[in-house]
Amino acid sequence: MKLRKSLISVACAVFMAYSHANAALIDAVSVVVDNEPITIYEIYAVSKQFNLQIKEALEILIRQKLELSQIKTMNIQISEYDINRQINEISAKNGLGVQSFYDLLKKEGITPEIYKEELKQKMQQEKLYQYILSNKFQAIDEDELLLYYNKNQKEFTKFDSFDVVRFESKNSDDLTEISLKSQKSTESSSVDAKNDFNIANKSVVVATQNIKTSSSDPKVVAALSQTNTNSLTPVIQTRNGFVRFFVSAKNNQTILPFDQVKNFIISKISSKQENDILKEYFDTLKTRATITIIRLP
Repeated sequence: MKLRKSLISVACAVFMAYSHANAALIDAVSVVVDNEPITIYEIYAVSKQFNLQIKEALEILIRQKLELSQIKTMNIQISEYDINRQINEISAKNGLGVQSFYDLLKKEGITPEIYKEELKQKMQQEKLYQYILSNKFQAIDEDELLLYYNKNQKEFTKFDSFDVVRFESKNSDDLTEISLKSQKSTESSSVDAKNDFNIANKSVVVATQNIKTSSSDPKVVAALSQTNTNSLTPVIQTRNGFVRFFVSAKNNQTILPFDQVKNFIISKISSKQENDILKEYFDTLKTRATITIIRLP
């Protein structure tokens, strides 16, 4: 079972964004969940880091505090030996020695102490999740896998290549605003890369392109596969900025056989089942918890 992403490092990630704010306000406790405080700073930090509304950020933090409360109640402990063993495994997977791994962390502004503490809390969280799931997780039979496969053929449809119009910019907002001038634009044999679209910012780089599945970024291929022909993909972040595609054509369609995607389906159904069990558990816990609202941002 994979470790879920922790929110523990959020404060470090966004500290600079709030370093000049009023210290008394930032440190003020906003909500208390079973004796676990949530500060106004934490709410703003999560909101900023994950681009969420304040209410959504607060819900995430309430869930996090419920988890911390359960970890304390169950006295879930992680030994220094287990932490070091995990660090050895992570370093080896990255082709590094432990000291080289620590040196890499330091370049990112993360000390070994901070990393160990975050790793410890992730491991505690994982133990908590294993306990919650142990008695409720149900085995997935072949009929359920086949049902999912037959109802979701689009997920398993593969194309050799895609004819697209590519839009690229340093600013994601430039790409969000792109739209077709007219649906009639798609009825011709080819799409005019520059004249058939409303593009607010003229600095957006536009070009026609044929993208081959075998040699392209899997994230891009997935977006193109899931987008209907004559439609725009969502905005995709890259190392150099942001891209978006208008899908003109999908070439050489094939549907992957069931045996080839069976493990993927097992993983997807298992993941949904786990998330549903955990959500139900913590929703129930929330209704029983003592939650005191002192002030909201």
